[in-house]
Amino acid sequence: MKSRRIFSILGISIVLILLFMILPTGSIFATATTNTITITPTSGVVGAPIALHGEFIPTPYDRYAYVYVSPSNLTVETANMSNAPSYKQVVGAITILSSSFVNAGIFDCTFNIPSILDDGTSIASVLQGPYFVYVTIVSTPPHSSDRIVMAKADLTVASPTISLSPVLGLGGTSVVVSGSNFPVSTALVFQFDTTTMARTAGDASTRITGAFSSTVMVPIGASAGVHAISATAGTVTVSATYTVGSPTSISLSATSGLAGASITVTGAGFPANTALALRFDSTSITGSTSATGSTGAFTSTITIPITASTSVHTITATAETGTASATYNVTGGGILQLTLAPNAGGVGQSVVIAGSGFTAGHTVTVVWNGVTTTTTSTVLEGGIISITYIIPPTIHGAHTLSVVDGTTTGSGTYTVESTPPVTPQPTRPYMNEGVSAPITLDWEDVTDNATGKSDPVTYSLQVSTSGNFTSNLINLTGLAVSQYTLSDADMLNFTSGQTYYWRECAVDAAQNASAWTGANAFVYSQGFSFSGWIMWVVIGVVAVLLFLLGIWIGRKTAYSY
Repeated sequence: MKSRRIFSILGISIVLILLFMILPTGSIFATATTNTITITPTSGVVGAPIALHGEFIPTPYDRYAYVYVSPSNLTVETANMSNAPSYKQVVGAITILSSSFVNAGIFDCTFNIPSILDDGTSIASVLQGPYFVYVTIVSTPPHSSDRIVMAKADLTVASPTISLSPVLGLGGTSVVVSGSNFPVSTALVFQFDTTTMARTAGDASTRITGAFSSTVMVPIGASAGVHAISATAGTVTVSATYTVGSPTSISLSATSGLAGASITVTGAGFPANTALALRFDSTSITGSTSATGSTGAFTSTITIPITASTSVHTITATAETGTASATYNVTGGGILQLTLAPNAGGVGQSVVIAGSGFTAGHTVTVVWNGVTTTTTSTVLEGGIISITYIIPPTIHGAHTLSVVDGTTTGSGTYTVESTPPVTPQPTRPYMNEGVSAPITLDWEDVTDNATGKSDPVTYSLQVSTSGNFTSNLINLTGLAVSQYTLSDADMLNFTSGQTYYWRECAVDAAQNASAWTGANAFVYSQGFSFSGWIMWVVIGVVAVLLFLLGIWIGRKTAYSY
C-alpha cells in the first residue's frame, strides 16, 4: 500500500510538471473596449490611396464592415448613412473576426479618395475641404444605408491649383493652363481678367481625376502689365498671374549685382523662330538660348562679365529687326564663378574645382555648405586654382561649394543625386510564419544604383503590432547588414501567439530612402523555457520526489531486516 501511494504521488507530480511545460505563460490577448478607426494619411487629393485600421469590440460571431466617405458630420452610434445626403461606399464586406480569434475585432483595408459621391440621395463632386470616413457593421451581408455609424475619422481633400506656360508674352500668345484637384468631369471656363478666353486645344472639361490641360489664347491687344488668367469648373475658380510684355521687350531677373553673377533675360514680341544675339554694352555675350520661340518669346541665362566695371550697363537682345534693352547696375567686381567638374553626382564623388581671379600665392580653403574644411591649395601665378575635393556624406539636393583666399570668394553649386536604392524584399520569416526566439528578420541585400552612387547603403527596420505601423515596438535605422536578430530586450514586449508586422527600407549615404516594403507578418510562439520560476518549481518538485523516494527506500530496507 505504501509503495502504491508513493507511485501515485510520483505520477501526480509528473503530470503537474507536464502541465507547467505545456500551459501558455503569456497574458490574455488584449481586445478593444471601444470602436475606433484610424486613417493614414489624413489628407490627400482625389484618387490618393488611404490606409484604414479598425479596432472594434469583439463579438462571439464574425461581422462585416463597410467604409464610406461623406462631407456630412454624423454622430457615432446615433446616426446612419441615410442621414447624409451625399456619400460614397469605398469598401464593402471586410470581415471582422469573432472573439475566438487572436485578432478579434481588428481589420485593415485601403481605399482611394473618390471623385464623386453618388450613393446618397444627392450626387456631389469631391472638392477641397473637410470630409469624414465612416464605418458601419452588419452581421450578414448585404449592407443597407440604415445601419448605425459605429466609428469615424477626419479626412481633408487638398485644394485645386493651376499653372501657366509661358507666364510672359504678348496678345495672341497661346498659353497652356494645367490644373489639378478640380471637380471631376465638369465643363471649364477660362478668363483673362474678366474677359472669356478662347480654348484652342486640350481639355474642354476636367477629367475623372479632376485634372486638365488646356490651351487658351491671350486676347489680341491686351495691355502690357500683370493680368490674371483663371480657370473655373462648376463653383471652383483658381487664378494665376500672366504678364503681357511690350512689343520687343526684355526683363531681367535681377537689375543689380556683382560682376560674374548669373541672371535670366526674358523677352517677348520678337520675330518668331529667329536667331538671338545678346550684348553687354557693346560686347557680345553667349546665353543659354540661341533663338526665339514660336511666339517670339525667349528665356536665356547669361553671366555678367567678370571684368565689368562698377557702374550701370546696358543688356541688349536682338532678333532680326526686333531689338530691346534693359539696364543692369554692377555693384562690385571679381566674384569668381567656379567650374565644378562634375557639378552633380553622389556622396564620395571627386570634384575638380577650377577657376581664376584669385590672389597669386595666397592659400585657398574649400568651404562646404558654409563649413570650412581641411582641404586647401595655393593660388598659382595668374590667380589660377585647381583643387580636388571629395563630397562628404550629406543629404541629397543642391549644396554650395566655395573657395576663399582671404580676400576673394568663389562659389558654385554641386547637386547630390536623389535616386533612392531599390526596395529590399523580405526573405524570412515567411508571411504569417510561426517563429520562436531567437527571431531573425532577413531581407535581400541592395546597392545604390544611381548615377554617381552614394554608398554605403544602410537599412531601417520597423516591427509593430499593427499593419499601419503607427506604434512600433522596434524602430531601427543605420543597420549595416540585411538582417536583424531580436535581442532579449527587444522580446520583452512580445506576447506568445500574437501576430507582429515588420517592414524595412534601404537608405543610401545621401539619405535617399527607398519605399518601405509592405507589411510582412509573423506569429510569435514562446517555446518552453526552463528558467525563472518554472525552473525553481521543477527543482522543488524533484527535491520532494527524491526525499519521498529516500524515505520509501529506507523503510523498504528496514523491513527486509
